[in-house]
Amino acid sequence: FFRNHGFPFPHYRYSRDSRDSQPMTSAIIKVLALLLLRSSLPHLGVAAGVLQGSGSTMVAPLEQQLAFAFPWFKVNYTGTGSGAGKAAVASGTSDFASSESSLSIDEQASTADIVQLPLFVIGVAVIYNIPGMAISSPPLNLTAELLVGIYAERVTQWDDPRIVALNPSLSGQLPSMPITRFVRQDSSGTTSVFTSALKAFSSNWTAVGTRVTWPNTNGKLQAVTGSSAVAISVLWTPYSIGYVGSDSTMQYSLPSA
Repeated sequence: FFRNHGFPFPHYRYSRDSRDSQPMTSAIIKVLALLLLRSSLPHLGVAAGVLQGSGSTMVAPLEQQLAFAFPWFKVNYTGTGSGAGKAAVASGTSDFASSESSLSIDEQASTADIVQLPLFVIGVAVIYNIPGMAISSPPLNLTAELLVGIYAERVTQWDDPRIVALNPSLSGQLPSMPITRFVRQDSSGTTSVFTSALKAFSSNWTAVGTRVTWPNTNGKLQAVTGSSAVAISVLWTPYSIGYVGSDSTMQYSLPSA
C-alpha cells in the first residue's frame, strides 16, 4: 500500500517524442489508472458486504468485470467521471474510486487518509469518423503537431494539406469538410491525460486538467459526459474526432489515428 504523499506519480507515458514528426501509434498515451480508498476501511457498506465504487468512465468496464472476482462482496461501480469519484471518496459516499489523475496537492492536504494504489495501465486513443473511407483503407495518420493543431483550431478541415501530405494512401478519401471535435464536459481523468499529452507535444498548448476551456471559435466543438458518450457521438457524427480509452475502439468498432 502506498499513501498518497509518498507515491511517485510519473503515470503519463507518451508514445513518441513531442519533437518527432512521425505518425503516432493508435494509443498515443499509456496511463496508470489509480485506485483511491480510505486507509480506515472497513467502513460504509463493507460491513454489510457491499462495496460502493465510482469514478473513471474509461476503466468502468474493467472495474465491473473485476467485481466478479470478489463473490463474497457485492461490488457496485458507477462511471461518474474521475473528479466526481474522487469527491465521493473524500465525502464518504463511495468506498473507493478509480481515476487516471492523481490527487492534487490541495486534495491530498484535505484527505490525508486516502490511499492511492496503481490499478491498470490503459491507453488513450484518438478516434475519428470520416464517411467514404473504404473499409480496407489504412488508418489515418496524425502527428502530434497535427493533433494539437486540430484541438487548437489551427487545423480545421479534413483535407488540410498537412493531413493530406501525411496520408498519401488515402488520396481522394479526405473530404473538404470541417472537423467536429468531441471533448468531455465532466471532470475527467481522460481529459487530464489527453491535455497533458497535448502540452507535452507542444509548448503552445496550455490548457491542462480534468476540465478545461477548449478553443471554439468555429462552433465545431461538442462537449459530452463520459467516455462512452464521446465514442457514441463520434460513431454517429460524420467528420468528427474524439479521445477515449483504447478499449472503446474495439467496443464501438471505431478506427483510431
